[in-house]
Amino acid sequence: MNPVLKKFGVVVVLHGKGANDVLQNYPAIFEKLDALSIPVVLVDHGAHSFGEKDFVRNNIEYISQENKGFGSGVNQGCRALFKSCQYAIVLNPDLHFAVEELLDIGSGLSNSFGVIETQEHGIKRGIRFYNQFTGVVSDNPSRYTVPYFNGAAFCVSKELFEKTGGFDEKFFLYFEDLDYSMQLKSLSIPLAIIQSNSFVHKVGGTREHGKSLEIERAASLSGLRFVYKWLTWNIWLYVRYCLKWILANHRI
Repeated sequence: MNPVLKKFGVVVVLHGKGANDVLQNYPAIFEKLDALSIPVVLVDHGAHSFGEKDFVRNNIEYISQENKGFGSGVNQGCRALFKSCQYAIVLNPDLHFAVEELLDIGSGLSNSFGVIETQEHGIKRGIRFYNQFTGVVSDNPSRYTVPYFNGAAFCVSKELFEKTGGFDEKFFLYFEDLDYSMQLKSLSIPLAIIQSNSFVHKVGGTREHGKSLEIERAASLSGLRFVYKWLTWNIWLYVRYCLKWILANHRI
């Protein structure tokens, strides 16, 4: 085996329909990784009918835990992976990609952090931009925007993970990627873009029907938490996310 491949592994966080996506999209990928002795950590947050026996392969470490949010799952998976690896590639369960490209990316990792470009609705995305005054998100930078990485596919080194302590687990749903990007900015660590050709992300593919109100309100609370942590001066954003929470029932 190429010794370069020993330095990275893969983390996937499962929840709800994400279990179906992994069982449909990942088996051939896991077999290839197993053949190369590349470790995989699956963190299962439940809300589906499958069990450990449905996911486990030779190279897969399966962790079942209470759903405390995506960031918590990433942290748990990375802690397990970094016992034997120097880099983690974190992938959403609803991704489609060529395993050969994943291996090329893994063997070339050198930056502390990198975001893998993914196609979403036909548009390649790696970095997005959050306006610190209005809270509006766009694909292009402008005045007062801060860049943040697309959480569908990214890479982080063991050294950086230990330095930052991982994701802030107070963000249960949404804003965890923006919050971590702000952490990286405070440490002067750039968001390196890793170009890809085969990575396609089915946006919202892991969501379950009937939970729109819960998702809207969770997003609003995360928005408030983000403002309180990073933008305490912006009264408008407090109002914006409070209104989103209040009007969530009308937005679904």
